[in-house]
Amino acid sequence: MQPKDDDIAALYKLQQRIASLDFSRDDLTTDHKDIYNYIEKTIIEPKSTVLEFLPPADVLAYVAKNILFPTFAHKLTPHLLDVIATVEFYRQNIVSQGKKALHDRKAADGLTNDEEAYLRKQVSLDKNWRQVYLTILGECCHYDLYDLWLAYPPSMGTFMIRFNEYFPFLNKYCTHPSPRLFHQTLSKDEQETLGKKGLAICDFCTNSESWIAERVTNRAYWTLFQVKEFREMFPPPCTRKKLVKLICSYLDYVVSLQTIDGMLN
Repeated sequence: MQPKDDDIAALYKLQQRIASLDFSRDDLTTDHKDIYNYIEKTIIEPKSTVLEFLPPADVLAYVAKNILFPTFAHKLTPHLLDVIATVEFYRQNIVSQGKKALHDRKAADGLTNDEEAYLRKQVSLDKNWRQVYLTILGECCHYDLYDLWLAYPPSMGTFMIRFNEYFPFLNKYCTHPSPRLFHQTLSKDEQETLGKKGLAICDFCTNSESWIAERVTNRAYWTLFQVKEFREMFPPPCTRKKLVKLICSYLDYVVSLQTIDGMLN
């Protein structure tokens, strides 16, 4: 089954609207409302046939950037990770199609020399961009848990729930499957690499508690996490600006792969 022509046209109009946005601006509230209203009225309410298919990469990237700008809404990190995992699924699917086309002589013959060269280049970059994706996962998990650990007022319940969502394989008592989508496509080696990030977070928690215990007197325990000396001793895993830049580079790259859809379909 293919989407209806009218539904495809409505989706294309949405994509054009998204492409016109400048996320460096701080005053996008009206733009976002217009886009949400458009999606509601032309796609969701009429139950558009495009809803039965994976959203295009540029629509997914828009959702992710709406979390990142104008200020990274770190409380939405779990949702951001799910969106990025879906973007990665799209990238892997495109690369898989590209590999098949290059091995299918009939399909390859239908490509121009420039198209075939472009396709080969993107296929060759598969491992590089997979590593970028894995780095984003690790840094997002690390940054989110760092923020939760230092939050005031504290919420250890939220911290532990989130830790078990990100690293369920590190807790033998965690019997429920994680709701986070990125776990579905991790290889054993990738899981082990991500696990090292989880163990580093455990070390940070242990060391920071020891640091606090040596200094706590008549001050409330958790207020010491807010002092400058603590932040200098235990800086965040990376700057928020650097993390946002990395995520945007990845999203923009995957959006650029939509041209391959046009070549192969």
